Amino acid sequence: MALVAGKISQKYGRLKMIVAGLMAITVAHFARVMVSTGTHVVALSFLAGIAFMVYFVPLYSIYADIAEDEDVLEFYALRDFFLNIGKLLTYVVAAVASIYFGSFKQGIATAFVYTGFCTMILLGYSKWLKEEDK
Repeated sequence: MALVAGKISQKYGRLKMIVAGLMAITVAHFARVMVSTGTHVVALSFLAGIAFMVYFVPLYSIYADIAEDEDVLEFYALRDFFLNIGKLLTYVVAAVASIYFGSFKQGIATAFVYTGFCTMILLGYSKWLKEEDK
């Protein structure tokens, strides 16, 4: 999927693909709250994975083009650090919401709403990215 996302981003522009992917991921996070069957969960997770690759590949290719050789390792280290912090915060939100609402299902739903809002914040940040190719 990464190769397809790379080709599409070369054709239409990286920034457009980043914004489209973030919008699709936001919708997927909010839609996960409403699914009721295992089939829907699998289908929605598959579509969210595609949307993530549409966002992920162009974003990191922009950073790789900009960064110096020594900055690339620092970038990936910081990326992994903040991805893990984000996962940890999501688990904390789910645990606190589960305790507060008295239901594990409500806690997981709250975590998906939380990640949806965080993705919307990233969507606002994407306007700051500069693109040189299109």
